[in-house]
Amino acid sequence: MLKNIKYINGLYIANNWLNENLKNSLKRLVLDKIKFFPDSNFRLYEENFTNTKIKSAEFNFLINRFVDEITKNDNLNINLNDCYKVMRVINGTKTKKQSHLYHFDAHKLTILIPIIIPNNKSNKNGDLVIIPEVRKTHNNIVINIIQKIFFQNKFTSFLIKNNFLKIFYKTYKINLKPGNLYAFKGFNTLHGNEDIESFSTRATLLIHFDDVFSNSKLIKLNRNLYKKKEIKNTTKLKEKI
Repeated sequence: MLKNIKYINGLYIANNWLNENLKNSLKRLVLDKIKFFPDSNFRLYEENFTNTKIKSAEFNFLINRFVDEITKNDNLNINLNDCYKVMRVINGTKTKKQSHLYHFDAHKLTILIPIIIPNNKSNKNGDLVIIPEVRKTHNNIVINIIQKIFFQNKFTSFLIKNNFLKIFYKTYKINLKPGNLYAFKGFNTLHGNEDIESFSTRATLLIHFDDVFSNSKLIKLNRNLYKKKEIKNTTKLKEKI
C-alpha cells in the first residue's frame, strides 16, 4: 500500500489525497448549494453533480487509485462498477438532529470525503465514530432487518454517546480533515458522527461501492422511496426561498 495510505482501527486513511484545487472546488459547490437551502440539513445525489469536479476525470482518477490500493492490499472482493454517491450537508440551527444517528450501510465499502468540517472551541465538530466488524457480510434481508432494529435505535445511540458500548465493542473517534480520504467496510461497521455546534457547517461526500442487496427489489424500492422523499424535501426548501 502507498506510504500516505494507512490502515488504523478499521479505517483506511489517505492523507492529503486531494489537491487544493479539488478541495476548493468541492467547497464552492457546497457553499453555492447552501445559498439555496440556508439553515437546512440536506442531501444531494448523482443528478446534482453534473458539470462539477465530482464528475471530472481528475477526481475520479484519485478515487479509483485509492480504492485500487486498499482493495489490492487486503484482497477485498468488491464490485467497483456498482457505485452510489451522496453529498450530506449539515448547516444552521438544526445540527443536533443529524448527530449520533448510528447505522450500517448496505454497501461493502464506504468512502467518506470531508469537504467542510467545523473547528469549534466546544469540539462539537461532528467527529466520525466507527465500531468495526460489528456484523459479518451476508445478504439475508430478515437478518439485516433484525440487526438494524437492534443497533439503529435511540438506546444504542445513548450507549455509544456515553461510552457504554465500549464494554462490548472497540469504538474509535476520528477528527476529519478536508483533503484526506477515509474508507471503511460500510456493511460491517456501525458508524455515525458526534454532536455538531449550532450554526456550523459540516459537509461530506459519501461514495458507496458494491450493494450487498443489489438483487433485492424490496431494498431498492425502500431506497428509492427514501431518495425521493429527500429530493422532495429539498425541492420544498428551495421553493420557500
